[in-house]
Order: sequence, then C-alpha cells, then structure tokens
Amino acid sequence: MSLSIVIPLAVFSIFAITIAWFALKIVKLGGIRSVAFGAQIVRTVGEVAHTDPKGGTVALRVHALAGGAVGLELVTKSSYSYKALTMTLPAAPTKELISLLQAASNERFAA
Repeated sequence: MSLSIVIPLAVFSIFAITIAWFALKIVKLGGIRSVAFGAQIVRTVGEVAHTDPKGGTVALRVHALAGGAVGLELVTKSSYSYKALTMTLPAAPTKELISLLQAASNERFAA
C-alpha cells in the first residue's frame, strides 16, 4: 500500500473512532449535557434566571447528577449568541458554595 492511501485512511480512522466514542458516551449517559457533566443527570432541581442590562438572559440551572454530585450549568443567551458553561461539584465543594452564597446574601441584606 502506498503512502497516499495509508495517510488519509489513518486520518479518517482517527476521526471515525473519535465520533464513535462521543456517540457512545451520549447514548450511555443519556444526552449531550450529561456528557458535559461527565455523569447522568438524575433531575433538574431548579433554575435562577436574570435579564442582564444588555438585553440578554442569564440562567443558572442546578442538576442532581448520578453518584451524588451536583451539576451547575450557566447559560447566557442574547439575540446573537448562546453559551453554556458546565461545572460538576462533589459534595464537599457543594456545601462550601452553599455557605459562601449564604454569607454573601446575609452581608448584602445586612447593609
């Protein structure tokens, strides 16, 4: 076999294996968002939405993930863009985040 056949075949094989692996993860975990979290989403607990001054919307979604972790998804939408950032937190950092949010909220309302 000549190099002109082997190189494109190798590139295509790597591409095909990558696509197959990603498709398998989507099927195994139950969706693209679950792949982003690295765990299956058991349920969506809630969402906090806000309209920013530029006219876009920002939403923070909280998901309960398989294995007891918590998934945070920050979604920003505007007329020209959509961005979703995900973060998976185990139990200890989740409790720390809760205490930080409560401390910030209490400080804000005390002033």
